Amino acid sequence: MKASSATLALLAASTLAPSVLGQQNLPGKWDVIGNTGVTCIHLILLPNERFLCMERPHPFPYQPNQNTFAGSKYPSLTVELDPSKYTGDPNSNLYQVTPKMDYSPFCGHHVQMADGNVFVVGGDKSTIIPDNGNSYELDGHNMRRIYRPCPAGATNCTIGTWDLSMGPMSTKRWYPTAVTLYDGNIFFLSGSNLNIDLDSPSTWDPVGNDNPTYEYYPSKPGTWPRPLDILIKNYPYSLFPTVFQLPSKKVFVFVANETMLFDTATDTHDYNNPSIPPKVPSMPANITNDHQPWIYPYTSHSIMLPLKPPNYEANIQICGGSKKSTPDASNMCISINPDSPNPTWTTKNPLLTPRLMIDGVIMADGKILYTNGGAWGQAGGNAGQAMYARGPNFQSEIYDPDTDTHTPVASYSIVRMYHSVALLAPSGYIYTAGSEMQNIFDIWGNTDVANLSSICSPDNPMYNTSAGITDKSGVLMDMTQCTSPFGTKMERFTPPYLLTGNPRPVITSAPSNATYGSSIAFKLNPSAVDGTKIDKVHFVRYASTTHQTNSDQRLVVLNILGQTSDTIYVRLPPNGSVAPPGNWMLFALSGGVPSVAATVLFGPGAQTDVSIPPGASKSGASSIFGANFFAVAVVLLGTLMASLI
Repeated sequence: MKASSATLALLAASTLAPSVLGQQNLPGKWDVIGNTGVTCIHLILLPNERFLCMERPHPFPYQPNQNTFAGSKYPSLTVELDPSKYTGDPNSNLYQVTPKMDYSPFCGHHVQMADGNVFVVGGDKSTIIPDNGNSYELDGHNMRRIYRPCPAGATNCTIGTWDLSMGPMSTKRWYPTAVTLYDGNIFFLSGSNLNIDLDSPSTWDPVGNDNPTYEYYPSKPGTWPRPLDILIKNYPYSLFPTVFQLPSKKVFVFVANETMLFDTATDTHDYNNPSIPPKVPSMPANITNDHQPWIYPYTSHSIMLPLKPPNYEANIQICGGSKKSTPDASNMCISINPDSPNPTWTTKNPLLTPRLMIDGVIMADGKILYTNGGAWGQAGGNAGQAMYARGPNFQSEIYDPDTDTHTPVASYSIVRMYHSVALLAPSGYIYTAGSEMQNIFDIWGNTDVANLSSICSPDNPMYNTSAGITDKSGVLMDMTQCTSPFGTKMERFTPPYLLTGNPRPVITSAPSNATYGSSIAFKLNPSAVDGTKIDKVHFVRYASTTHQTNSDQRLVVLNILGQTSDTIYVRLPPNGSVAPPGNWMLFALSGGVPSVAATVLFGPGAQTDVSIPPGASKSGASSIFGANFFAVAVVLLGTLMASLI
């Protein structure tokens, strides 16, 4: 999406907001660990501490990506990343090109599936002419795909495969959002039929462009897709909407400044529905007065804060974005508790520095790392069109949901602007990648006026970009004189919890599969940290992210039922609405220091319980009588509630 001429004029009139706090003695540590081969606009956690990374084809006047389109190589926009290939050299090659993927997933969305695979929906259209002279038309607007990674612990599998057998959708979706539901089905909605260019009214006029509908995978019986009024009303501020599966089984949908609770069991909702009063109130004026819509291109970040037993009440926190009075980024943080009997919008303590295009990552200890983004402007633009935002914010911060406090941590060194990503891995590290505006200083220099006539600006008329990549009348940019806009370096953040000097718990074995409500036992190495010192166990879902939109991400605190020096007994989440099925990371923590996580494929099935030795039981009703008592109590309570309905 591009900014309008009026918007650019307003941007040029603004001053640059501060982007970095003092750096002395700040906790945490950043390392540049290697080359990703492609620009990771989409990043998806896979088993075995690997990632699936997807980029967009390099547009004219840049050469096609030589790592994936050069010579006789087949066209692919995706690679797998293996951070273990880091040798200490920041130029270590971390990537391996996947099997052929020629339906562009760029600008689509993706979620972790119930079976541990990855569902990718929608995308973009591009034409690529590699140096072998062949022309590749990569249209992924209406495609659905599944990526099947190597299973956790696999020794005879080196890279995953793409499955395109489900075929195309009946409509196109550019910038949709998908979410895995409590029953393992996938709900996806919104999108545009064309890429949006705000300089061109023909693309942001909803007629012929807006796709204000929703549907499922696998498809339900009936006629699909179906319209949603909240999407119709808010286009174009309806793209990449915030969507979360709630513990109540409802789906939380947030578009621009409006909210809807959707019931996927009945396909009903409370938005402008005379038969269902809206539950979540409208945003108060103090939140909307000086803030642009909390959505692309004024990109904020939404995250579900950790869920804790026994009530598992969901709180959605939204931070950052753009001001309305100036093009400066906002430091506001707000939250809503949509499952509460009386949901209330609450203003939280602000970010330490304003930022838009911000990523938030749930860490292994339940705190949030806020990172990436800039201090001014808006998201959007083709690769290298760095005039729409500036002021890279290199300062990261950690948010503690229990105390509503923000703490500055070490700053990173790579520009992470539009199309940046960040995710947690089982190691407890956070990885960042992406950004297509690495030429930002070529365009802005040390001024607050973008130089679009620079030879390093893709908007310089000499490049004749309007001709398109298939027209050879344009001149390719001389990259010996210009900074490549394509960010291909991965960084690794070592959180403060790995720098305390205290030993990490070591999980030696854990179930690879488990079912809702079950109790499980997992083994520890007592010579590393004695099991009796474990004070928390966290269950964190595998996640995926693009354009600051991550519907997978959530952490559930587990009840510890008992512990010995080498064994921990825990109760898993009760159902798929609290913890949607799929791959989860199981972290054991001692004094805030986490283990490396074990991966557990979690989902429906018969509830099972392990026997807990009497000496292992902790205080508390659920553990004094052991896991079996807890299971019986749940059944009796359910029977009692049913008799009262």
